[in-house]
Amino acid sequence: MKTTVSQSQFINGIMSVRPENFTRPALVALFDYLSDLEYHTGSELEFDPIGLCCEFAEYVSPRYACDDFAIDYDGDGLAALELHTTVIPFPSGIIINTAF
Repeated sequence: MKTTVSQSQFINGIMSVRPENFTRPALVALFDYLSDLEYHTGSELEFDPIGLCCEFAEYVSPRYACDDFAIDYDGDGLAALELHTTVIPFPSGIIINTAF
């Protein structure tokens, strides 16, 4: 038995357990990414706020993400990161999948 989670339920669910992990714009981008992933794969995902907070991280710049994961920053950090992980850009930063 599954329950569909709306964008506001998704945001509130994560903010209630880890309010410092993501900004609201990052959570909107993450929700959209995961919704698209479900649609394209035809597979429903489980809503696990703690798991998502452990698997994804928000950065204001690709440079900081490259520094944290010891990836050579060549001026285009997005390209460097995309060789290693999923990158979800949004207007005020990026989200990366840290499970690489």
